[in-house]
Amino acid sequence: MTLLGSFLGIVTLAFLDSLNPFSIASMALVIGGNASLSRGLVFIVTTFLIYLIGGILILNGWAAALKALIPFVTPSIAMIGWAVLALASWIGATMLWFKSPSAADIPTSPKSVSALIGVFVFAVGSTLSDLPTAIPYFAAAPMILATGASLIVLGCWLAVYTLIYVSPLILLLWLRQFASAKFEPLIGKIRISIDFIVRRLCPPLLIVLGIWALLHLINSGSN
Repeated sequence: MTLLGSFLGIVTLAFLDSLNPFSIASMALVIGGNASLSRGLVFIVTTFLIYLIGGILILNGWAAALKALIPFVTPSIAMIGWAVLALASWIGATMLWFKSPSAADIPTSPKSVSALIGVFVFAVGSTLSDLPTAIPYFAAAPMILATGASLIVLGCWLAVYTLIYVSPLILLLWLRQFASAKFEPLIGKIRISIDFIVRRLCPPLLIVLGIWALLHLINSGSN
């Protein structure tokens, strides 16, 4: 494949990947209300960095990355990790199920460090949850490697891909800033839908995740 063909193929896959309803809905949730600019920028930058790191891992192979980490994971560390995952899952499920804050309870001040940290954590979680199903990303990886470029150029390829991936988020933030009257109703509806999913559908999944982690903890202890 020629360099031009690779470029067109990678860019096409990147645009397809950018049409991710979950990341767009998450962005709409973040930039609703006040302090939308600071929150939106934190979400976009965090998403960009996590997705870029994910691309690097894809190029190097998930198996190779895990193989490099395995020697450092002792049985005691594994047990602690499973216990923390189980406990965190159940605590998260409880908090989401029983606490339903209104929009007024959510800190929206641009000077609220806790709000920006919350956006950062939310962006990390939402991006990581998207990576395993990022089929266009996995399809673009061999095309990028096929260019035979140096490590620096490969990094540039990934950066371009990731920038295209977050382009709808940038567009949404721009529209929120300069056409808020038109997009506020849409953002409000998306926020309500996401709130329902997070507070009613996620807790059962977290409980199942906690049980799965507990089973691994018991298995690690028996070994």
